[in-house]
Amino acid sequence: MGAVVAEPDERRAVRLPVARRVHRTATVECGGLDPRGDAVRVGSAFPHPSSDVRYHFLRVEMRDDPDHRAGVDGTQRDEDEGWQNSVIEAAAHYYVRNSENRVFAATLAFTATNNLDGDFQVLLGGDNGLRAYPLRYQAGEHRSLLSVEERFFTDFYPWRLFRVGYAAFLDVGRVSGSDPRGSPSLGTLYDVGFGLRLSSPRASGKSVVHIDLAFPLSGDPTIDTMQLIVETKGSF
Repeated sequence: MGAVVAEPDERRAVRLPVARRVHRTATVECGGLDPRGDAVRVGSAFPHPSSDVRYHFLRVEMRDDPDHRAGVDGTQRDEDEGWQNSVIEAAAHYYVRNSENRVFAATLAFTATNNLDGDFQVLLGGDNGLRAYPLRYQAGEHRSLLSVEERFFTDFYPWRLFRVGYAAFLDVGRVSGSDPRGSPSLGTLYDVGFGLRLSSPRASGKSVVHIDLAFPLSGDPTIDTMQLIVETKGSF
């Protein structure tokens, strides 16, 4: 059956740059511990020989099978006055095929921070998983996000140019902690929506066009009641 290929979303974890030059490092890495592909990477780095500042990093990946995977990423800077700019992120992805033409997908993600540098913010909005809200809508020190989708695949192949699928989704997100911009917290935010997925077998690389309509269910009443989002991603 020809259909848009269902692939797990590839989400980029927030990792702060360690340094442009790392003069001394100490790393422990274990990869391919078993057929599931679990891996652990931890280490420390000194940006300069004369500096007492030390950077620590951690990465853990767990994969039960291609449909169930989770990971943790963390970084921090160790200075004389204590740990600075500490960031840890955790995410889990779950996929289950309901029928030949339907897949349920869920992603749960958390971000926790401490003593952030002034140029780093934890944001929540249209560019961070809440599709019905403006970009950088809320900011804080910690973030939680849940996204669930029901994905549908069809044999519709108009003019032999692209294959068509569609999806319905729900996003739930919240930030907590102080907002460096001074904006008030709006609590837990929700949105729902639906959209088309267009994939061309003739296109180079793996790209899927997402055309979504998303509707906010909470938040500031002055925001638009609907958002149209058109973007290209590497998966459904």
